[in-house]
Amino acid sequence: MGDVFGEFAAHKGILTVSQLAGQIRKGVFPGRTGAAQVTLGQGVSEFEVQFVRDTLARHGLTDVVVIDDQLLRHRAGREIVHKHRAENVLISLPRPTGPGSFESDLLVDSGNEMMSDHLTGQHMQGMLVMEAERQMFIAVAEQHYLAQTAVGNSYFVIDTFATRYRNFLFPLPAIVRCKVLSRRSPHRTRTTFSCELAVLQSGSETAETEVRFTAFDTQVSHAKETRAAERSLQNTAAFMAAKEPASAEVRIT
Repeated sequence: MGDVFGEFAAHKGILTVSQLAGQIRKGVFPGRTGAAQVTLGQGVSEFEVQFVRDTLARHGLTDVVVIDDQLLRHRAGREIVHKHRAENVLISLPRPTGPGSFESDLLVDSGNEMMSDHLTGQHMQGMLVMEAERQMFIAVAEQHYLAQTAVGNSYFVIDTFATRYRNFLFPLPAIVRCKVLSRRSPHRTRTTFSCELAVLQSGSETAETEVRFTAFDTQVSHAKETRAAERSLQNTAAFMAAKEPASAEVRIT
């Protein structure tokens, strides 16, 4: 797993990228038994996998160590998760598992924006779970429900987002599931969805979320947002003016 999860690597059989490379250099890994398979935990990038492969090659161990990094090659694209940097994408491409049901692999990069602060203990933070679920329902809607011409051109507004945490999520392989409960298009410019999401590890739920959201045509949503921003500005100015002496001029910068 990624070096950022060093505290969890104290457990038997777990190594960070740097620890694994160090053991290869010392001749400790893969050990006297020869062949070995490496399963990726969270926090490992394709760049780091190549670093380990290069280290193995320099020590003549390429053929005796198998690194399964297929998941990293199926990370969801920027158009369906609305992220511009690969390291901030937390899920693989959603795959159908049944009528209205989809799942993705959780793919946490150590350079993810959610990992830059507040890392405590051995588990991953709850906000990362919520962000993975947010990306999941957007990706499912974009990939499987909206018109192809709308992909990357829709604006998503969350109406409700209710999460219940059940267990710690550790930096091990995990799955994000999404079930679409209902979908309707009251107007050609918008589609509303109701979904259930869950993050599972070793077959058990670590968190579940109920979400309702609307996908708007981008031009329509921008016009609505602009009007809402103008109302908010006027309301804020009026609120502040009411607290100031009558002669004072209120400016918001």
